[in-house]
Amino acid sequence: MSKTVYWAPVIVGGDWPLVSELKFYDLERLIKRIDPIEFFGPASARCPAMVDELKNTFALKSPLDLHIDFGPDFNRPQCFNETYSPELLEQFINQPNPHRIFQLSYAQVLMYCEDELTMTQLHPYYEDNEFTENVMGVSGTMDISSWLRPVQPGFKFKSKKHVLNIKDGDAVAYYRFNTEEPVVMKRFDAKGLYSDRASIMQSCLAFKDHKPQRHTYSLKASYEAFKRARYNKKMMKYIKENLLD
Repeated sequence: MSKTVYWAPVIVGGDWPLVSELKFYDLERLIKRIDPIEFFGPASARCPAMVDELKNTFALKSPLDLHIDFGPDFNRPQCFNETYSPELLEQFINQPNPHRIFQLSYAQVLMYCEDELTMTQLHPYYEDNEFTENVMGVSGTMDISSWLRPVQPGFKFKSKKHVLNIKDGDAVAYYRFNTEEPVVMKRFDAKGLYSDRASIMQSCLAFKDHKPQRHTYSLKASYEAFKRARYNKKMMKYIKENLLD
């Protein structure tokens, strides 16, 4: 038995996609990205707990180079990518908040599974580069069979760090699917989900805006609303009509 995860890149920028879909990489299984014997050594590579973790964990790779120095006080960002205008940068990354947390807007993906399955977003902890030297990841878990939203990597700058330096192809997040069954990835075309204001995804994003003040919907309440509206059936119908693999 296996579980199929349907995924698609999310193109930001309204009517004009600022990051071409042609720039996106497929999600890469860590067991293909990392050779266990070479990375862990022959003895450690015999540990099933370590190696099995690589099989259902996937890397999201950056489709762009991005080099920004936000400055020690985080109020004077300087971009070293000469072709990126300030307007363009606003679509790529949000300004870090007072706690130095930020998100990568240009590297968003959608993931959905017909079967019950939780997915955990993780820091790319096996990567050794300037990006991982300067930031720590913000982690979270959701049931991708019961909710739909863009997965947007989030990070927190480490103490006294303020430079963001990402190379095209660098892993900016890991996604672990919490199952012992093999995971099969299949890509679909998601354009209709973010261009149609009445789509499943837009309805999910708007759900949290229609609540009493000082109240936050729990994941459980979100999941129940999703299934009550038969969005699980609607989502699979959409995917089957827009499957690319």
